[in-house]
This record gives sequence, C-alpha cells and structure tokens, in this order.
Amino acid sequence: MVDDWVAGSLTRELREIEQRIETLTRNRDAIRTYLSQSVQSEDLPGQAAAA
Repeated sequence: MVDDWVAGSLTRELREIEQRIETLTRNRDAIRTYLSQSVQSEDLPGQAAAA
C-alpha cells in the first residue's frame, strides 16, 4: 500500500517536472528567436563604434 502511494507520488512529481522542463524549453526557444530577430533588425550597442 505504501509502495503504491510512493510510486504514485513520484509519478506525479515526474510529470510536473517534465511539464516544467517543456515550458522552460519553449520559453528558451522563444527568447532565442526573439533575440535573433532583434539582432538582425537592429545594431548592437557599440557595434558602429567598433566597425
């Protein structure tokens, strides 16, 4: 009985962690896309001075 409860708790915790990882991965990808578009459309600060 206790083993089933522990297994169920761990399984739920695993699902929550997997969902958090998926969310963080989507956020990371969205940030990378945003930054790459931003870099392409604007000069970086100090870039003109370095050229």
